[in-house]
Amino acid sequence: MKRWLVGIITTLFLISGILISPESAQAQEKTDYEALYNQGVSEGIIKQADVSLETWTEENKNQYEQVYQDGLKDGIYDKSMSYEEWIKINNYGQPPVVDAEWEEVPQKPMVKGVYKGYTVKKGDILITNGTSSSGLLGHAAIANGNEYILDIPGKGETTKQWTTAKRMKEYDGKEWVKVYHLKNSSVANDAANWADKNYFSTKGTSKQNIFPK
Repeated sequence: MKRWLVGIITTLFLISGILISPESAQAQEKTDYEALYNQGVSEGIIKQADVSLETWTEENKNQYEQVYQDGLKDGIYDKSMSYEEWIKINNYGQPPVVDAEWEEVPQKPMVKGVYKGYTVKKGDILITNGTSSSGLLGHAAIANGNEYILDIPGKGETTKQWTTAKRMKEYDGKEWVKVYHLKNSSVANDAANWADKNYFSTKGTSKQNIFPK
């Protein structure tokens, strides 16, 4: 159980697929988006049915490259890391692939800020690419109670508890949102309680008395 708790909490505050490597190739002058896209498709990460080459290229130019540059500026990773290496480490900007212990909440792929009527359950993990931090693509949160979601909105901010409706309104239209449900409800509850009592309220109440940054 401890192993699963560590995995869940890691997912909460790190964006899935991001592992900064100390060794990487030198940055190239021009990015070959088509070659990168085809590689992502061949690896089964980019789904052609959901994301076209044109759309993916635009996302790189308009969103991902700025996040990469911000990471370089803030020293998140070594300056020798090329954009090509960085986007691969960041899962090509795509949702994570989960293992047998998890299930993705059924919904039309790439739905923008909509849960399709699904009731969020305690311990569920939510991942979106609607917002990013310096050098890191995407954003993760955990349901610390039924219909309540806990996350850290951004760099330099503290944790915040939202109702499901309010958080979805905040992220509506900001690219895709994915919900992942842990099949073991006992572990899911333990993870949610741990996150709540360590990052929001030591008493497990709706009144916040922990303000981490």
